[in-house]
Amino acid sequence: MKSDLKINIPKPCGEKFEDFSPRPEGGFCGACQTTVIDFSQKSDAEIKAFFENNSKKVCGRFHKE
Repeated sequence: MKSDLKINIPKPCGEKFEDFSPRPEGGFCGACQTTVIDFSQKSDAEIKAFFENNSKKVCGRFHKE
């Protein structure tokens, strides 16, 4: 079954996730001074639930597909 989840990122960040300091949620970006959530290992349902329950601005790591 194809997912109905669509995420648009008009201006992707150029920082490298591999350079971030590890955090339980993902990594800490020193350039932005913010925690970047690692969504790359989450299912579409988990990502959808996250955004349904959070209305704040979020930086995240995703797979292109």
